Amino acid sequence: MEPDPSKDAAAGTFETGRIVGGSGAINAMAYVRDTHADYGGWAAQGAEDWSYDQVLSLFQPRPYDGQLG
Repeated sequence: MEPDPSKDAAAGTFETGRIVGGSGAINAMAYVRDTHADYGGWAAQGAEDWSYDQVLSLFQPRPYDGQLG
């Protein structure tokens, strides 16, 4: 990939499925929830809406009504 002048000439990368399990193995690595301390730090810097207590409900499972969409 060519360097991008808008990003200080840094070249980007593309993740591919060259791993046992193919691209599905990469999908499993895409989500890591932040720690309680991360959210506390953001709130301490002024982002009160991003405190752990404020965002915790967003990580709770939602009721499933049997319908998709």
